[in-house]
Amino acid sequence: MKKRTHVALGLAAAVLMVAAPTAWASFPGENGRIVFQSSRTGPLPPELYSMNEDATDIRRLTWNGVSDQVPRFSPDGSRIVFARTVAGIDQDIWIMNADGSAERQLTSGSARDDQPVFTADGEQIVFQRVANASAGPCPCELRIVSVDGRVDRVLDTGPGNAANPDVSKNGKVVFVGDRDGTRSIYVTNLKGGPVKRVTKGPAAFGDFRPRWSPRGNDLVFMRNELGSLASIDIWTVHQDGSDLRRLTTTARVEEFPQWSPDGTRIVFAVLEPVAPFGGRLHTIDAGDGSDDQVLPQAGEIVDSFEHDGLDSSKWWQFVNGTGAGVSVTGGRAEISIAADAMEDHATLSMGATFGSQCRALGDFEASIRFQLLDWPFSNGVHAIFGDAGLTGGIARRSESGLEDYLAFFNPVPASAPTSDASGQLRLARAGSILTASYRSGNAWIPLLSGPTLTVPASVNVNLYSRDEIFGDQFVRVAFDDIRIDAGAFECPNWWRDSAPDWAAG
Repeated sequence: MKKRTHVALGLAAAVLMVAAPTAWASFPGENGRIVFQSSRTGPLPPELYSMNEDATDIRRLTWNGVSDQVPRFSPDGSRIVFARTVAGIDQDIWIMNADGSAERQLTSGSARDDQPVFTADGEQIVFQRVANASAGPCPCELRIVSVDGRVDRVLDTGPGNAANPDVSKNGKVVFVGDRDGTRSIYVTNLKGGPVKRVTKGPAAFGDFRPRWSPRGNDLVFMRNELGSLASIDIWTVHQDGSDLRRLTTTARVEEFPQWSPDGTRIVFAVLEPVAPFGGRLHTIDAGDGSDDQVLPQAGEIVDSFEHDGLDSSKWWQFVNGTGAGVSVTGGRAEISIAADAMEDHATLSMGATFGSQCRALGDFEASIRFQLLDWPFSNGVHAIFGDAGLTGGIARRSESGLEDYLAFFNPVPASAPTSDASGQLRLARAGSILTASYRSGNAWIPLLSGPTLTVPASVNVNLYSRDEIFGDQFVRVAFDDIRIDAGAFECPNWWRDSAPDWAAG
């Protein structure tokens, strides 16, 4: 936890910090959604996501496989501006609706355009441009582009480089300049009027990424006093340079500070500088840096499979043997096993599985819809909703003349004959008791309830068979409307969430 007085960013981080900006929420109001960038899709470049503060209603906003970063909300929260790198070091400014629709490119060319922010009327974007991106983070200047991309002009900030812009509700522009040899914070206006100095950055490295408070009278920023990543801390200061406060003092990498819309909290990223290089979003009290809270990375897991392809930020997938696969078609996830499929000799099974990246801790409830698209009678196949037998599961089974629902975990399995070609399955863990149910009409029918392990549960969906029982007939099952609710989730430690911005509710 950090107390009061400091600035931001280290020597090696200079390029990182200037090249990968942060987000904001400079207009007063109740706290709404948070937008951020994340590596949740794996080794691919970061994509953009938004969520509520409690990590419910997480929405993946970009699906491009390119680097999308430093998102910022418009003042009314209806749009998001961000920086996109498609190839190499060329980066441009893009804009889209807050739900990820209607993407539009605002700038183009070989320059590196970065750190965009809306003006108070939502009609212009102020951003940083590095004309020769291969030369490093600067020479750099501030520019203004209209939201239709037609007008692109330089903002006069006086001598020296200018970077890390933010705009207050009354049109004041704060930025980081180096006119006296230090990286310090300055304020001007959208017309390029008189420039006033706010801070004098430490000689070792400097001050970075200033962000206006909702009222437009205070700034939060990063200061790096010693030139190392571990010496980056979060500070606040009044717009006239008075009341300088250091909010954090821990030896960790802290980046991208931004005010909450109600002005009471600061949200920021804490990054791990060593493998697996994860990152989490935190909030602290805006007054004294107390009450450090880690934001959850998942408050629920919900998927109606509206996009092509399985969302790797939610699901891992695995194929056993040959002839099986997972696809997303027509708003549903489909798992199939070919007629000539063969089992894997190590696992003695065939089929395909997808499961939740985040694991449910403690009590949870999970449900899913299924439809048997190709399902020959007595074909030796199980459509399973469970956790690979670790905590238990429930299946729609076709085997040895049987068509039934099957639940399997301690103390004994249980089954119920059925001819259902579609339906719902549910698992619920309360304490050390797991209950498996299937849907019949408007009611859930408990099939089995009993003791289970209380370990973290990665709920998964599996189409399964073995050579000795498989009837060598093609099988295909569709799954939809999966939902996993839990009091808490444990997500992969390599997820790197950063660059948060907080919209007014």
